[in-house]
Amino acid sequence: MNVRIHSADMNRMMKIANQCVDKLSENVEVIYDNNLLTVRSTNGVVSAVVSTPLLGGTGESFCVDGAMLTRVCAACKGEIEISTSEKVCTIKGAGRTRIPIVTAKVKSFEPVTGQSITISGGDLSACYGKISYAVSTNPARVTLTGVNLTAENGTVNMTALDGFQLAVENTVCAGDNISALIPGTFMKMVANSVMIDDTVKITTDGKRIQITTDDLMMNCPLLQGEFPDFNRMLPQEFKTEILVNVATLTEALKSGSVVLSKDSAVMMIVEDEKVLIKNNSEHGEFEADVPCEIQGVNMRIGFNERYLLSALNVISEDEAVIKLSGTVTPVIVHGKGKDGIHLLLPVRIRVE
Repeated sequence: MNVRIHSADMNRMMKIANQCVDKLSENVEVIYDNNLLTVRSTNGVVSAVVSTPLLGGTGESFCVDGAMLTRVCAACKGEIEISTSEKVCTIKGAGRTRIPIVTAKVKSFEPVTGQSITISGGDLSACYGKISYAVSTNPARVTLTGVNLTAENGTVNMTALDGFQLAVENTVCAGDNISALIPGTFMKMVANSVMIDDTVKITTDGKRIQITTDDLMMNCPLLQGEFPDFNRMLPQEFKTEILVNVATLTEALKSGSVVLSKDSAVMMIVEDEKVLIKNNSEHGEFEADVPCEIQGVNMRIGFNERYLLSALNVISEDEAVIKLSGTVTPVIVHGKGKDGIHLLLPVRIRVE
């Protein structure tokens, strides 16, 4: 094999492939065939095939240590040349590097067939990015480590719930009605791999999920189990609604966080067309007035500052709506135009 490829193209392929390598062998397979240079990898659970157009190729292939090939290609700028002999792969770019070719082949895997939808790469990444903070990392509750994806009537919803905060976002799609509980780690891989202008096909057979674009295919098993019905968690009535500037409230919360201890909470006092942010701990005291519009009754409520900031950070609008139904019931946060739903649990506080 002898091919020339830009280092940026090779680096992207290796970045994707290395997410799916077997941690014991770390091998990837490079194939040059039918005007495509392709890299394949799998760890027996998650699999990836990523390609870039290159004229020529007669089906030659070789396997090497993926981590080593990545480091070599990352050190190169501009065009690189990859050639192989019987036992060695040579990369010419920033000098000449030789890597041993290994005999252990990458395991084969079957493509997924079933119901599918299509969605733009930009919409998929943006949608996941707004809910990723609420994906649980607790292995004791496996279903909560996933992203619940449902598509119906041209709308796809992604939901994440970690037991303390809930995030729901939606965007447009085309295709079948599907439902899948996708591992959060896999969704992160996908969001980091697809391009903004890609048309992404999501296919499931009820047991596995597959992501396909013009130059990429990734698949993995679905999580098994029932994802909680988040609609039952949403309060139906609210005593107070606050319309507040996202940047102003975020700045106040971040400024006040310097005096917070690990176990202390932020007090939000809602009254007189303003929100008073008040933090007290053994490290000091902080107060800030945040102008806002208030509908409903005055209220004092406590928050974990990180949870409230997580919701505010993914709101794409200038103003947010915060809906309160009580001091111990879930709080709803969303953009003024309602771009998604973000729910967090309040913290019990001592009213002075």
